[in-house]
Amino acid sequence: MGDYRGRGFARSGDGSLSAASKGRRNRQRGQEGEREIVDLCRQDLGLVLKGRRLGQERDSGHDVDIGPLRAQVKRRKVPGPLYQFLENADVLCYRADSKEWLVVMRWPLFAKLAREEVAAT
Repeated sequence: MGDYRGRGFARSGDGSLSAASKGRRNRQRGQEGEREIVDLCRQDLGLVLKGRRLGQERDSGHDVDIGPLRAQVKRRKVPGPLYQFLENADVLCYRADSKEWLVVMRWPLFAKLAREEVAAT
């Protein structure tokens, strides 16, 4: 794991992070991922997004609004239950450590976006 000294992360007697510290670090990683997606949308799409939706953790909704799309953002070592992540979102933005972002969506949404893109060319 990374070096978390001086960042408020408690270690147990064997030197591993405590459960509370792991939970806090996971939340921070999620927030960092949400900020990365907002920044990518600004840089690559020219969209100015509000940022993360406050209260979404409590309300179990999506993380970021990208225009009309509801995006769930995950930074994980392994993908996890993709269909579950898409229950409250249109797209899933996923990134593993040291990898690039991937976007996962249901086929009907992809087909609609692809049709619109082809029609515009």
